[in-house]
This record gives sequence, structure tokens and C-alpha cells, in this order.
Amino acid sequence: MNLSRRTLLAATGATAAVAATSATTLVATAGAAQAQPVVAGETAGTVGFDELLQRAETLLTGGAFDPSDPDVVAAVAALDTTAKGLWETLDRSAGRTALWPDLSPVTDPGNFGQSYTRLRTLATAWATPGTSLAGSAETADALVAALRFTYDTAYNPAKRETGNWWFWEIGAPRALMDCSVLLRGRLPATDLTDYLAVVDRFCPNADRRTNSPHARRDRRQPHRQGRHRRAARTAGTGRGQAGIGP
Repeated sequence: MNLSRRTLLAATGATAAVAATSATTLVATAGAAQAQPVVAGETAGTVGFDELLQRAETLLTGGAFDPSDPDVVAAVAALDTTAKGLWETLDRSAGRTALWPDLSPVTDPGNFGQSYTRLRTLATAWATPGTSLAGSAETADALVAALRFTYDTAYNPAKRETGNWWFWEIGAPRALMDCSVLLRGRLPATDLTDYLAVVDRFCPNADRRTNSPHARRDRRQPHRQGRHRRAARTAGTGRGQAGIGP
């Protein structure tokens, strides 16, 4: 199916919005000291790549927080409820053609775009203390396999854009890079290299659309996507000694 961006945002509200709201609550509750935003004068060289990766993860999970805070308890519970529903319906069979039955076939741009969003919710729950999936080796392995399946089947550099460009150039790469940040300690190096390659294929310039180079992207999106893209890239390119682009 060919979904518009507006339709996608409505359809993913039950998962992405819950995860985003939960993470925002956790970040706010953990305090500014935990988030540690980059300040004027800091660069990748002065901050360190590992610290940049940790900061990117904190933006997604909230970092350290007080588990007795009622706002945190509510946020973690909301994230856990959504993630458990996704985990229970995730197709982990060897012969699967999609990750979720309502997002089949996964080759449809709207379907792989939403699949990456759901995988990000699961990865966020896996990386957030207090959820039922936190730190689970089974969950991590399933996420790694699901990312690989989606890359091999639907979203890789050999594909050409069809349908709505937003899924190819903003929705999917942003969620994929978020997953790569959260799962950086579990992803095989070859997988991360492939995921960086597909982002480079469809997002070579954060300010320009790949399928229409003269058209600018929505300027509300590229900055956060670009930060995660660069942070994840450093984990797979010798801590930034090669291949760090704009």
C-alpha cells in the first residue's frame, strides 16, 4: 500500500507516540545533567565518540533515572505495555515474509517504514531498565535478526525509491539509526556497515531529497537524524577515522 506521511503519522501513533512520550518523560525526569547536551566548542574530537553514542542513547531512553518517581513509573509502564504487544506479535519464524502480519509485505515502503518504527520501540524497551524486555538476550538477538531481515528483503542500496519518498529518506533511516545506536554492542560489524551504506544511499545529503535533489527536505527532521547517523557511523568505522560525512 502507498501511505502518505500524514497517514503514517496517524497509524504509528499508538507505538511511536507512546515510546517518544515515555522517552521524553524519562529524559526530563532524569535531569539535564544526565542528558549532557553538546555545548559550544565541543566537537567529536573533544567529546569522544563513545560519549557521543551514549548521549544519543540517553536521548532515546532517558539515561539514569529515579525508578521511584511516579512520572518515571508511568512512562516505563506505558513503554513496556506497547513493547510487550509488539514483542508478542513479532514474527520470528525462519520463513517469514514480514515482521508483523498487518505490515505485510515488508517490501512496501509504508510497511518497512513502520516496521523500523516498531523495532525502535522494542529496542528502546530493551535498553530501558524496568521494562519486561530490558537486557533480554532473546530480545536483542531477535532485534538483530529483524533488522537484518528488513535490510535483506526491503531496504538496501540496491533498491530504488517507490511510493512516498519520506519512508526511504527520513522515516526508515532515522528509526534504523536509532536502533543501531541502542543495539551498537550487539550488532555485527558487517550489519552496521550495511545499515550505514543504505543510509548513505538514500540520505547522502541531509538537506536535499535523493529522488529530487533540487528539493529541500523538511528542515525539522534532518538534524536529529544526522546526529544519530554520525554517532552510529563512528561505531563501525574505526571510531571515525574514515567515512564520517556531513
